[in-house]
Formats: sequence, C-alpha cells, structure tokens
Amino acid sequence: MRGKAICSLICGVVLAASPCAAADSGGVSAAENTGTEGGTLQILTPDTTVRDLVGAYLPGYTATDDTHGTVTDADGQTVTVVWTILDDADGSYQNQVDGQLFSNEGYLPDDRIDLFTASTGYLRKYTGSGADVAVPLKELGFTDDELAFQYNYTKNAASDEDGQIRGAAVEANVGLMLYNRAIAKSVLGTDDPDAVASKVTDLDALKQTAGALSNGGSRLVQTAGELYPLYAARRGAPWVTDGTVRVDASLKQWADDCRAYADAGQLTTDAYGSDEWKKGLQPDSGCFAYFEPLHVIQSTVADSGDQSVAAGGGWAVCAGPSAFTSGDLYLLAARGTDNPTLDAQIIRRLTVDEDSMSAMEGTALDVNSKPVIRALAADGNAGLSVLGGQNPYGVLDGNGKRIDVSKGSSYDSELDDLFQSAMKDYIDGRITYEEALRNFRKNVGRCFMNLEAK
Repeated sequence: MRGKAICSLICGVVLAASPCAAADSGGVSAAENTGTEGGTLQILTPDTTVRDLVGAYLPGYTATDDTHGTVTDADGQTVTVVWTILDDADGSYQNQVDGQLFSNEGYLPDDRIDLFTASTGYLRKYTGSGADVAVPLKELGFTDDELAFQYNYTKNAASDEDGQIRGAAVEANVGLMLYNRAIAKSVLGTDDPDAVASKVTDLDALKQTAGALSNGGSRLVQTAGELYPLYAARRGAPWVTDGTVRVDASLKQWADDCRAYADAGQLTTDAYGSDEWKKGLQPDSGCFAYFEPLHVIQSTVADSGDQSVAAGGGWAVCAGPSAFTSGDLYLLAARGTDNPTLDAQIIRRLTVDEDSMSAMEGTALDVNSKPVIRALAADGNAGLSVLGGQNPYGVLDGNGKRIDVSKGSSYDSELDDLFQSAMKDYIDGRITYEEALRNFRKNVGRCFMNLEAK
C-alpha cells in the first residue's frame, strides 16, 4: 500500500487553518513591498530537493552549511538564506508550516516564511483564495507566456477558485506503466510498447491482461498500492463536498478489484517500497508491471541489482490505463514575504528557465517543462539502458497532457492514506468491505473534527 495515515498531522491542519486564515496584522504583502527587500530569506521544505537545486542552479548562491547560505538580491545586497527542513513522515513539516503560514504577516519581517513547498496531495490547502496564504504568481511578475510551457495539469492544481495560479511545480511526476519485456513476450506475444499499450487501454482491459498473466504463471503487480493511482485518477468527485467525505465509486472498484486480484494471487497488500514490493524487480518474481514516474524508474528500478530485470534492460514503458501523477513538488511564495523579487527569481529559475530545467532533467528529476521533455523525446540518444534503449519521453509527454486533477482536494493525501489502510484487511480477505468502510469512517471522525464520513 502507498503511504500511511498521519492522524496527528490531520488534526493539526484542521485546527490551524480556519482561524488563522482570517488574521490580518497589517504586515507587508508581496504586492505592497516595492522597496529594499529583507535581509533574511526563510524557506521551509520537507526534504533537501529544493535546497540542492538552488545550490546547483541559482546564480550567486553560496551554501555556508546544510541549513544556511547567502545570495545577492536585485539591490546588490547580501541576503542570508535559512533552510528549515522537516521530515513530513510524522506531520512535522505541515504542522510547522500551518503553525505560522496562516498568520505569517504578524511575524517580524526576517522571521516570516518567504518560500515553502507543498506536494499535490495537500497543495489546495494553501492555494485557495479564501486562505490567501500563497501569493499569486502574477503578483510576483510572472506572465502567462512564461508559464505556458508548464504542463497544464500542474497549473490547474495550483490555481485558486478564481483561476489565479499560486504555485509552480518544480517537478512533474507523470506516471508511466513499466512492464517486464520477457513476460510480455511470453504472455502477450510481444514486448512492443504500442502493442502492449493496446492490451491495457483501460481498467477492464487491464483485468483481461491480468487473467492472461495468471494463466501464464505471472502476476499483474507486486502490491495493491501500485494500482491505487490508476483508480484515484478516474474518480468522479472530490473526496470532500460541503464537509462530507464520500468514497467515490472508482475507489470502491479499486478495493473490490484488488480483493479479486489478491484471491487470484496477483498481488499482496505489502507496503510500497517494502521488501515484497522490491521482489518484483527481480526476474524470478513473475511480476509484470509497476506504475511509477520516470525518476523512480531511473533510480530505484535501475539500481535494483546486478541480476535484476533492469540490469539486462528488461523493462519497457507504455501509457497504461490511466494518466496520473504520483505527486509533484510545488514552490509557493508566502503571503507576507518581504523578499518577493528573490522569491520570484528562485521560482523562475527552477520552474521556467529552460536551460536550468534541461540540466535538471539529467539528474533524474522529472521537470515541469513541455519543451524540455519534447526535445528529449525527439533525441535519438535519449534512450535508457534500464528500458532496453527505449526513449520514454514521448510516453511521458503524452500522459502529462492527459492528466486531470479537477477532482482533487486539500484532503487527498490524508484520506487516500486512511482509505488504503482501512481496506488492507478487506483485500486480504479478513473482513468484509462494509466492515472496512466502517473502520475508514471511524478513522476519519477521529482525525477530522470538521468532516463527516458517509
């Protein structure tokens, strides 16, 4: 299963967001700050990704230690950069952000959050026009032309109810179907990506292929969580509407299908990244497919051992039955920042500048740039050894254009985790779906005081 529920984090979000969103201390907003900018740039993030990218690609930046650096601003002044890096596994990162962000303008200028990051699963908590805690990119000087080269789904995900884009994705983790070439040849009669894609055009076709795999002694995927994004991408409504949590039919279908797959020996409910998950990367596992972004293929899959499927170039990619994102990282400028010009410079360098993004793609980061990805798709030398020389960028670009995030909500990360956790015993055959659903509703009630689960 992918992820885990963090109840303490969820309660912190509920308590922090509502009262603070209305706070107005009269602090300087990004739009109002037209003079000399602040002497300290505060950046909050749950890992070192942005810090490392700034160190590599922001002109004039110098790291002084792991959590501090300096950079020269537009006025020629030296600004101290302070990195607050908190692991989000136990909710520390979101709790820290929420504890200050919703009243950021009430802090002393050098103590305010200037830049922060958010992932897709909880991005909308910060981009809503009602909260108004992330500065619209147009207020930072960005134009529509500058942002035209980013994948549309990332701009939609970061937009408020009025269509204002309030963040920019550093990465676009477009999901791909990774399949075992040898098993494809044995069971489907071909390992050609277009031919395999024709066998998995939707979830019903995937079921038929799973049946053929079972008859051939192979399994569809290693774990149930590997399939979850395919179904979540097809939901017809957000998790939460008017304070009510409802399980979409597509997510019930995931649970029911995984129960059937588990009964047929086609998957387990072991955790994402577990030893069981990793077993599928070896040739004797009989595992046919994974559904992952390219950077996972280039790192975890490619580095799975000298005797692995990857070592022999034994994988390939195709579009798969659903276009999905596995979670992207967004950069946002906080309302109340006293460094809006420097905020914009960093966002522009990491999400707009084509030269930087071309170099970043070479670091196994899936950049949010259609021109960069399409140039690689046309490059005859951009094939990957893990894929037997196949160039994956055309598939990535095609899926990136099809992703729909219109049914997302600010609760996705937590509710997705709670639902998958509650369904584990059902998929394993220990309880009924109704019992698992009751467990899910109880956990929602414990973690979200402002929501009702039906």
